[in-house]
This record gives sequence, C-alpha cells and structure tokens, in this order.
Amino acid sequence: ALRYCFTVTEDATYIANFVEHEDYIEFADANVEAICVANWDTNGSGKLSYEEAAAVTSLGVVFKNNTEIISFDELQYFTGLTAISNYAFNGCSNLTTIEFPITVTTIGNAAFGYCTGLNSITIPNSITSIGDNAFANCINLVSITSLNDDMPPYIGDMAFYNVPSTAIVYIPCGTYYSYWNYPGWDYFSNFEEINCTTQTIAFAAGWNWVSLNVEVTLDDLKARSRSEERFSRNAETD
Repeated sequence: ALRYCFTVTEDATYIANFVEHEDYIEFADANVEAICVANWDTNGSGKLSYEEAAAVTSLGVVFKNNTEIISFDELQYFTGLTAISNYAFNGCSNLTTIEFPITVTTIGNAAFGYCTGLNSITIPNSITSIGDNAFANCINLVSITSLNDDMPPYIGDMAFYNVPSTAIVYIPCGTYYSYWNYPGWDYFSNFEEINCTTQTIAFAAGWNWVSLNVEVTLDDLKARSRSEERFSRNAETD
C-alpha cells in the first residue's frame, strides 16, 4: 500500500482521485514477453496483464522453433489453458525452465520435442495425459517431478523418447508401485518418493515385535503383486 504523509497547517479540504491500476506480469525473458504481448495484449498497453494472460485459451504454435526463448515460468498465470497445444514449444532448444498452470490437464503431442535445454520439469497433479512424443529428444532432461498422487498421468507413444532412462522421477509418497507398473512410466528406472512423513520409534530392551497402523487398499496389494511378479521375471531372465 502507498502512503502519503504531509503536515496540515490550517483547515483544508483534500480530494483524492483514484485511478484503477492494472497489474502487469513481470517477465524474466524479454523474448517471451514480446511474443505474449504481440499475441495477447488486448488493450494495447504494450504489456501483458494477469487478466489478459488468464483469458488465453490456446497457445497455438507461436513459440514453436523459437531458439531465443530461455524461460517461461510466467506460463503459470495463463489459467485459461486446459491443454498445452500440440507442438507448442517444439524445437525451442534453449528453453530451460517452464511452469505449467494448475488448470492444464493435457500436454499435447510433441509439445516439447527437441527442447534440449530442459533439464527438469514439474508436472502438476492436474495433468492426466501426456501426448505422443511430448518430450521426445529432450536429451538433457534428468529430473522429472510428477505430483499426481491419484493415478500416474497417461503417457502416449514415445512421450519420453531419447530422454535418459536414468532420469530421476520424483513422485508423491506412497505411489512407487503405481508409477513403476504404469505403462510408459516403466521406461524409467530411478524413482524417488517425496513428501514422505517419517516416524522415529524408540525400542526398549526386550522388545521383539512392533505393530504399525497403515491403510492398505486392494489396489495397493494388486500393484505390489504385479511389481513382485515383474521383478521375479526380470531376475529369471538375468
């Protein structure tokens, strides 16, 4: 809030005139800002407001093959989006960081293909589908965080083609077997659960058993059974 301080030396009447101020997005990347303003600045201000960003319902391919853009974390303010368009950022080889809005449910086909500058991405829990070749040939992508703890997002054909299979996949606590057994996600070999709660129990001399109250569903048991069967088959082939 702005404050104006002054000393009143005699009786007086002051009139305050307020002008509505529109909040504009501060872009870290001038090239990204230029593209956004050129396409979605509806009031001609030369800047992009949060309201204008939220009104965008499709990115189209205005960023495709742009090798100048580096970061687009401000995409999070484009809350009118429910999907990242097919080929939206394909060929943006210098794009290093991007943050999805929590309204997006789908990442389109080849949306980030050949984005070789990406080394990490975070997939919000709103995303349920990742299209064919979505991150194909992102050869430097070594960290993937998927926040969906209900069901792993569907992965299309070759969605992570040529991405290192040793990339660390960070997933919500308790979802290891769900991801490890889900088609497409089984491409990766390195999963790490995050946001797990730990508990320390002090044992007294003479204790020989301990009981922990946990919630286990039938689906959990089925998933564990499938993973153990898969492990057994792998061990036999080795």
